[in-house]
Amino acid sequence: MSDNAPTRTASDVLRDLHEYLAPEEVDVDSMSPQAIRAELMRHGIDSVQSFAAMREWLGDEIAAVELDAARKARVDALQAIPTPKSFSGGLCEKIHKLLSGLEPKLASAYFSKFEKASEEDLQSLYDDLMALNEQEPPRP
Repeated sequence: MSDNAPTRTASDVLRDLHEYLAPEEVDVDSMSPQAIRAELMRHGIDSVQSFAAMREWLGDEIAAVELDAARKARVDALQAIPTPKSFSGGLCEKIHKLLSGLEPKLASAYFSKFEKASEEDLQSLYDDLMALNEQEPPRP
């Protein structure tokens, strides 16, 4: 938009939109894609940019929904894993309880350590989690 162009108000936009949608019936099925694009451009709508922006927005929204679902599935999977009772002193149970109280991203990072750990590693992991819990209150 140039500096000399008058400032358009919301009323101007609504009036143009109404004019575009409401005049005589336009048979878009009989119009060529070029004619449709030209008509949209006449009203200041760049269909290529509009569709690209819409695809990008939808892609971001879909990715956010999928990420949220994956995080929830990870939390559910963590809670569904039975805690092995073979280690001395109930250390696994204590670690599992601490893991379930952490933020999901952090819990998954520590859980990968929990899966592969020896008894000495479990003690170290437990100490790390206890220190972390002192800094951050557990989640309900």
